[in-house]
Amino acid sequence: MKIIHLINPFASAANSENDITQKLTFASVEAAKAAFSRKGAVEVYFTKFENEQIDTPADFLSAPLLRQSVKDKPEFSTLKQLPFIAELFSIFNTLEADYFIYTNIDIALKPEFYNFVFDEIKKGYDTLIINRRRIPYKPYTAADLPLLYKLKGKTHPGFDCFVFKSGMQKRFEMEDICVGIPFVEATVAHNLFCFANNPKLFPNEDVTFHLGMEIFKPRDKQLYWHNRKTFFRKIKPKLWERFDIKKFPYFEKGFPLRYWYWANNPALFTLMNLKLDLRRIGINLK
Repeated sequence: MKIIHLINPFASAANSENDITQKLTFASVEAAKAAFSRKGAVEVYFTKFENEQIDTPADFLSAPLLRQSVKDKPEFSTLKQLPFIAELFSIFNTLEADYFIYTNIDIALKPEFYNFVFDEIKKGYDTLIINRRRIPYKPYTAADLPLLYKLKGKTHPGFDCFVFKSGMQKRFEMEDICVGIPFVEATVAHNLFCFANNPKLFPNEDVTFHLGMEIFKPRDKQLYWHNRKTFFRKIKPKLWERFDIKKFPYFEKGFPLRYWYWANNPALFTLMNLKLDLRRIGINLK
């Protein structure tokens, strides 16, 4: 089995919080790759914009460059060069593997990560969503990884690590959702709920971690509302008929407990899921 992991680093000021976090991610990915011991292969690819200078580890492979960002759209006022998730996922179409992994660049890995992914795939899952653990921010370096590996951290309800079977991404509906803004995780997750046959959420697994205890980071209001409207007005209608609430996380908790879990996850939507739950028993609401 071959697994390809795609990450999207970005240029950041030296010794800034983003720079520190990104370098720690790089070191943790290298360590997890070195610790992979199953019968198979793991390759790590990165993509960036052509104008970005980023020092990546020597064994990271270069994927096609990104071509468009929100700065290219006149309707947006941001100065940030944020890519679109659809273009990121189109890169998977140029690569050959059995399974793909996409993680946010602020997600660091513990050494057992790739072994864990491999073992869960072998159980028959075609999609894994693995939630991060949160660790208080300090300017850690690669030398601190042994210490960080020992920290359990706290759970985080959002989605930021996705594993899926090759080919599934060709059916995704992503529109012009931009990366780094809420609703990108909902977009990826709901496409996976839609097209996976046997998805599995791991809300508490201690195999990834993030520096910082925040649930929500400060967000660009214009881009937030763009992503939100795009998800509900364009993406959801295209996926609606394909949704099966039984494949959504926490459905197995039963009524009414699943509604408590849905209400406490920023990437799941209680009213929408209620309508899907009712549709399951023959009650169709618009």
